Amino acid sequence: MEEYNAKARLLMERHKDQLTTLFINAATPNKAEMNVIIEIASENNVTDLPSVLLLNRKGEPFKVIAGKFDDAELEKAIKEIVQ
Repeated sequence: MEEYNAKARLLMERHKDQLTTLFINAATPNKAEMNVIIEIASENNVTDLPSVLLLNRKGEPFKVIAGKFDDAELEKAIKEIVQ
């Protein structure tokens, strides 16, 4: 999980000027944080953890990648959003 989190944080840093990002670590939430995680997940059809959720410019779900992500696939999806 540490490798996944490191990749996710690197991706967020690389695109910080193009995207609004939110990193949620579901491994250490308190009850209030868990409620927020559940709400975000249910509103955006995220059914697995870990997942990467990409929203379009309107804040609507664009793509959910469950489990380990392929950098090239994710970069392609991000480019589609920011263009």
